[in-house]
Amino acid sequence: PIHRGIDMNSTAGLAAPARTRRRGVLVYDHYYAKDTPATHQQATNVAFVAICAVAGTATRHALGRLSVQAGTAPAAGVDAASLEHVAFHDLLANCVGSLVMGILAGWAPYVLPRFPNVYVGITTGLCGCTTTFSAWNAEAAETLAAGAAARAALCLVVGLAAALASLRFGFGIGAALVPARVRAAAATPAAPAAPAAGAGARSHSLRSSKAEVDVEE
Repeated sequence: PIHRGIDMNSTAGLAAPARTRRRGVLVYDHYYAKDTPATHQQATNVAFVAICAVAGTATRHALGRLSVQAGTAPAAGVDAASLEHVAFHDLLANCVGSLVMGILAGWAPYVLPRFPNVYVGITTGLCGCTTTFSAWNAEAAETLAAGAAARAALCLVVGLAAALASLRFGFGIGAALVPARVRAAAATPAAPAAPAAGAGARSHSLRSSKAEVDVEE
């Protein structure tokens, strides 16, 4: 369910979504209907994250096997000090996960207000389980323990650079997918809130009273 009253052709006023943590679950409650119970929001987000997490784990396994078959990652039993171990098993998975994360981050001004649960599911569930930077650090540590310090450093540099490049490239793709009207609305500053009725008159009265006191003194 989407927040009622929002103009779906505009993101004015939505640049900083209200996010609250309830029982450890990140809920984009700003984008849900006001009458949607918090428990329903939590259940929806958890369901999407769980489903996408399973898909992300399967994706990482499949991309790892593809890397081994393509010869860009070492098979089981290969010496950790070998040069081919630098292109570690999960490099492709990290690049794909970072690419998808970048696309969703760049596309967020359009996607997040309309599909908050899908956004949470793909970014947290799918991308979070497709990428595995702990395995990347473990590969570098094994290479270093084998006495190949230069290759371990190269493993870290290649893994970080490839993931960051994929993230940045994906963000550019996602930003290009945002409709022009949404980008224009997001770039327009929100109008300042109008003062409450009578507030201006009271303020003027207070300033006038202070001026009169100053004159008398």
